[in-house]
Amino acid sequence: GCPRGAKYAIQEMEAPERVVTSTVRVERGAAPLVAAKTAAPVPKASIPACLEAIRALSATAPVALGQVLAPDLAGTGVALVATAAVR
Repeated sequence: GCPRGAKYAIQEMEAPERVVTSTVRVERGAAPLVAAKTAAPVPKASIPACLEAIRALSATAPVALGQVLAPDLAGTGVALVATAAVR
């Protein structure tokens, strides 16, 4: 009965989207990986392509919290950003 719930249900049926979370390799860092997520939801059908693109990425330390690791992840128009810092 909630308007937000109705909007979400329609969006889920017509064009489901998800935020993608993963890790990216870090070269010469104190940690081998940095946590990352998409800055906005991506189409659910694009998730496999996003994960493949993330596997091919690497960042060079230092990596800052919020740093853009990929400005247009797998052609979705959505950036991949670091959710932690690695020195």
